[in-house]
Amino acid sequence: MRLNLHEHAAYRDQFALVEERFNLLFDDEPAFSRVLSAGLSFMHAANAEAKLSLLKSNLFSEELLQAMICGGESYKTGPIDYIWRRLVGRQIVIRATGHMPGAFVDHSLVLPLLLEYLRSHTLPNIFIPPSAFVSRYRDALVAVDVRTAKGVLSRGSGFFAVPAPGAAPKLYTCRHNVDPGAGIDLVAVTTAAGTKLRFGPPALHSSEDIAVIPIEGLREHEPLFRFRDETEMFDDVYTLGYPMVPCAQTDVIGHRGEINGTAQLFIGGSDILIISNLVSPGNSGGPVLDRDGFCVGMSTKWLEGEWDGERARFSAAIPAALLSGFCA
Repeated sequence: MRLNLHEHAAYRDQFALVEERFNLLFDDEPAFSRVLSAGLSFMHAANAEAKLSLLKSNLFSEELLQAMICGGESYKTGPIDYIWRRLVGRQIVIRATGHMPGAFVDHSLVLPLLLEYLRSHTLPNIFIPPSAFVSRYRDALVAVDVRTAKGVLSRGSGFFAVPAPGAAPKLYTCRHNVDPGAGIDLVAVTTAAGTKLRFGPPALHSSEDIAVIPIEGLREHEPLFRFRDETEMFDDVYTLGYPMVPCAQTDVIGHRGEINGTAQLFIGGSDILIISNLVSPGNSGGPVLDRDGFCVGMSTKWLEGEWDGERARFSAAIPAALLSGFCA
C-alpha cells in the first residue's frame, strides 16, 4: 500500500498551521514571538530566551519550527521532520553554520523566498506531490469547449492565474482555441471541479497565441495559479489539460517533462519554451507548472517541420512573462 503522508489529516492540519504562523512573522511579529515563546515553554526547551533572540537575525532550527507549530498546546510530532525536510529542500531554510555541536540555532530563514511562497499561496505546494495539483487547483483549471467553423465540437484547456500581485485573476487560454475570426464559437467553460462558468467574448492578443476569457460574476477564490518567470534547462515541468486521447473518454491529463531550452519564432520573433512533455490537441491553453505549482508557461501548438523527408516535432509553451504582460 502506498503511504501518502500528505493526505493524512494530522499532516494537512499542520501544513495549514505552518502557513498561518509564518504569515504572522510578516504581519504581526510580536504575536509570532509570543507563539514561539509559548511553544518553547510547553516543550521545556533549554535556553529559550537565547534562541528567541537569535531569531531576530533570522536564525532558525527544527526545534523552533516545532515550537512554532506547538504554540503552547498539544501537537503531533510525526509531521515535524516531514515539514522541516521540505523547507530545507526548497532552500526556504538553509544551513547557517558549519559543524557546531550544541549550537542553539543552526539554520537561517530565507525571508524573501518564504514571503514569495506565502503571498502567492503556494507554500502548501511544497508539502504535496505534483499529482495533488489537480485536486488543489480544481477550481482554477478549466476545459474550454468550442464549435469549429466546420461545426465540429472540440475541446481545449485554460486556467485562472493572477497576472501580478494585487491584480484581478484572468482566465487564460490559447487564441487559436477560441478565435472568432477563424469561425470558432465558444460553447462552454467548465472547471475541473465540474462548475460551468458564464463567459463573455474572448479578448485576443494581437500577435501572440494568447486569449483571455472574461467570466461573468467571477467570485475570487484561492488557490489560483501564480506566474514565475524563472526556468532553466532540465528543470522539471508538469503540463495539465484536456488532450484528446484516441479511443477513450478522458478527464484531466498530466504529463511530466523538462525544460529543454528556449527558441525564437521566425514569424513574430517571440520567445518560446521548448519542453519534453507530450502535448497533444486539447492540451493547448493548459498551464505548464514547475515543481512548486508556479505557472512558468502555457501549452501551445507544437513546432513541426520536415527536412529531407524527416519530420521533427517539438512541444512548446508560451513563457509566463508574455502571459502576465497581456493586458486584456
